[in-house]
Amino acid sequence: MKVICALALLLASPAAAAGVKNAVKVTPLQKVLELMDEMSVKGKKEKHEEEVEFAEFSQWCDSTRKATTKSMEEAKSQIEQLTADIATAEADVERLSVEISELDATAAQAEGELGEATAVREKEHTDFSAT
Repeated sequence: MKVICALALLLASPAAAAGVKNAVKVTPLQKVLELMDEMSVKGKKEKHEEEVEFAEFSQWCDSTRKATTKSMEEAKSQIEQLTADIATAEADVERLSVEISELDATAAQAEGELGEATAVREKEHTDFSAT
């Protein structure tokens, strides 16, 4: 880079201008310097565009990461809540199964007693009807 700057200063000096036959003509070295300047400007522009695109992409990644993390945390808490609900429901099932079996036994006993009472009443009815 120092060499290019030195050549540019040398070409811009009055002695160099006097040595050139026609000041309007562009020398090959000047053309190279011009092309390098254009390339530098183009490179800086492309770098800026890439920085802008990367910033947008980075922001998108960050927002997506935040949304995904939040969603995962909500799902974990929901899983914990549902697991607790399942445990409660299973305990209720066990308790109610015991109650059902007790009620079935009570109903069977009541039906047996009803059958006995019906038999006693029929016997009494028959005895009463015979007299």
